[in-house]
Amino acid sequence: MAPEPDETDFAEDAATRMEDERRVRAILPLIDHLSGGEREVLTLCGWADLSYEECARALGVPVGTVRSRLSRARARIAEMTEEANP
Repeated sequence: MAPEPDETDFAEDAATRMEDERRVRAILPLIDHLSGGEREVLTLCGWADLSYEECARALGVPVGTVRSRLSRARARIAEMTEEANP
């Protein structure tokens, strides 16, 4: 007997990607309000998927700086999101 062909259901993956795209579109305008350092860290850790250590090496800053910038960026985005959607 021949093995059954792999029939991957892409519907869930497509739905996840669409939701991610919607969320990114909503956040992009908010990123302009972050400091340059916060934007860099958010981009490298959030979108380029670098670890804190890799991001720190890329930027030439201590890991603690990466962590604090990312924390501030997340908090500011959350705050701006709450203000826009009370």
